[in-house]
Amino acid sequence: MLELHPQWQAWAGQVRDILREAAAAVEAARNDGQDQPGPELLAGLRARYDDQVAWGITTNRLRDWHKGNHPGCNLAKRLQDKAGQVWLFAGNFQIPWTNNASEQALKGPKRHQAVSGYWHTTTTLADYCRVRSYLVSARGHGIRATDAIHAALTGRPWLPVPVTALHHGPAPVNGHLPAPRSAHPAGCSSSVPGAWGARTAGWPVGRARHPS
Repeated sequence: MLELHPQWQAWAGQVRDILREAAAAVEAARNDGQDQPGPELLAGLRARYDDQVAWGITTNRLRDWHKGNHPGCNLAKRLQDKAGQVWLFAGNFQIPWTNNASEQALKGPKRHQAVSGYWHTTTTLADYCRVRSYLVSARGHGIRATDAIHAALTGRPWLPVPVTALHHGPAPVNGHLPAPRSAHPAGCSSSVPGAWGARTAGWPVGRARHPS
């Protein structure tokens, strides 16, 4: 956003810096054994965030753009409407403060679409998402991809430990817990409908020259 105009869109840089300050505060609180940063600190950061986002809407609301609303206005409105989601990381240390993992999950399918022009079938796309979700979730829990693949091929796929099991459920055996067959790791769903269905709606599907 700053590339459009460093002065007119300076609010976006301010929002970025505020979130970086919040991330540093979260890291400091975690190192001190706390479950969240100080309330006054968070309140101050959030107030600054709200002010800059509001200015982003104001300064871009009537700004000319060749198609639809100015992207600065769209971004500011999204940051305002979804502020609760943006700031989840400040109250729950298990949530990362960036969406890099989500962006990385989309790069593979989008790159394939750009190169090949389509996916073989929606079933192929769903299978890709399911495998990638499994491996990414395993890596996030410290499980190597090779170990996760070996566990799946031997009929004992790795599954995340349910939160309730940490307090009430049976102890894991070799890192595994019984789980219903319908449970899936976080990330891409095992079927196209849902979050991935919305994101992949309209992606061309046809007869590919090579298997996906």
